[in-house]
Amino acid sequence: MKKIFMQEWMGTRPYRTADAADTYYVGIANKVADILKSDISDHLVSDHHRRYIGIFISNWFEDIISGTGVWKAFNQECLHRYGCRVPLFDEGEAYYEGEVNDSDVRFLVWHYLQVLCLGEKLISPVDASIMEAARKISDLLSAAYETAPENDSLREAFFGVAYGPEDFSRYMDFLRWYHFRGYMNCMNLDAFHHEMDRQVALRNGEVDEWGLQLLQHSLMTDSELFGHQDLLSLTSVEWLARIGAEHPETQAWTTVKVSPCHYFLFVKKDENYVYLQDLVTDQQDLLPVRRESFDQQMLQRCIEQEFIFMTTLMQYMGEWYQQGLLYAKEKTDHLLVAEVAKAGNAYDKSQEKADCDRFLEVSDGRPFVFFRQRQEVEEFVQQLGMDVEKWLGKDWKMNEQEGVLLTATPEEGMWLQLQMAHCLKSPLNPCYDEAAARKDALSFLVSPSVVPYSVSCAYRKAGMLEDALFNSRKGEQYGAELVQRYGAFLTDYYFQQHQE
Repeated sequence: MKKIFMQEWMGTRPYRTADAADTYYVGIANKVADILKSDISDHLVSDHHRRYIGIFISNWFEDIISGTGVWKAFNQECLHRYGCRVPLFDEGEAYYEGEVNDSDVRFLVWHYLQVLCLGEKLISPVDASIMEAARKISDLLSAAYETAPENDSLREAFFGVAYGPEDFSRYMDFLRWYHFRGYMNCMNLDAFHHEMDRQVALRNGEVDEWGLQLLQHSLMTDSELFGHQDLLSLTSVEWLARIGAEHPETQAWTTVKVSPCHYFLFVKKDENYVYLQDLVTDQQDLLPVRRESFDQQMLQRCIEQEFIFMTTLMQYMGEWYQQGLLYAKEKTDHLLVAEVAKAGNAYDKSQEKADCDRFLEVSDGRPFVFFRQRQEVEEFVQQLGMDVEKWLGKDWKMNEQEGVLLTATPEEGMWLQLQMAHCLKSPLNPCYDEAAARKDALSFLVSPSVVPYSVSCAYRKAGMLEDALFNSRKGEQYGAELVQRYGAFLTDYYFQQHQE
């Protein structure tokens, strides 16, 4: 396996000049990669990705030693959400914050392997080879803990100079590094390149240099501001707010807010600000946006009160900035008027909430209704006042041995569970099959293609996924208890969403 050299390591750094600490942690990265080579089979991970993981785990160790607080923020968020510092691997042993814990390393090895395989296979957190590799890596790092050097350059990049009111651009530079190069976000850069290639292919490769730059800028901005691929499905902006809250130099990070990319009426401008009216949310006050953050030529062409902007706004230390691409159209554009109305409905979920209320009314307050026959489903849909053919399709099919379930949530609206309804445990489910549930119910927690996030959460909270389990050498009961204890984490992790 090819060694990790300094040039590759420096690609993960928020500074340019390597020092003795970097040399030390490159050595750690190579030792971790060697352990992965000996213990994790090639069908799970390639040599290229072993080197990736070696670098990321060394980055984590460096964070622990240098006190930059990235992992500490993860621990605190997990404690707040799930009642433990390290999901899946918190087995009751003592946890020492700021030190090397076996549970930390087990989680990281599992997480990096799962991220690299996401969409291809489910990596079991109780896989024996993963646990053995994690044990060896933990022993390696524990032995090095007392003598490992703090990385002063890394601390300086995080906290060397306090962030002030005029440091928005500096914040954005650091955010971009954290989002695309930080060890918690190991696949964001690859995902960006993949999406860039996909978008170019959709255009049949017919994109000039200026078009490529615009596309790159748009995709990078969307990823770093709105991407939920980071651990625990928080955005990088949200993670920096949690990290920054612990240090006086980075309190400014906690003030950052991001508006969704939507529609604003261009009301007026003065020497310093452009004043926008939000047309989508319930925000009533005009938003004063720093004028220098706009494309000045475009701003010059737009007439006050006559143009609508579609863009993203960011607030930093109380000041709003325009960020990303900006599209401007005259407010009389009929298609634009329809788009604004549609965006408003999507924002407040008014249709979904109405559908949920109507469902509960027709179902006499039952949150879940099971059906065994096609005719029963169609009659219920008609009672809801919905067109059967439009909603279900002319030739919709159901397996009457497995049945279907109909439910509704304020987030999703109406949902018909056509797949695997017989795996949902309920005394009201006439098709419930325990053996099938033990085999397949885990899919409701880890497969967004099977069920929407809010519906998965509803199933779990109703106790309908009690049969879900990981296969484990310790037995089915252990695998089932693991899923029940960490079900909320699994859904957040695999669906890349979370409940506030």
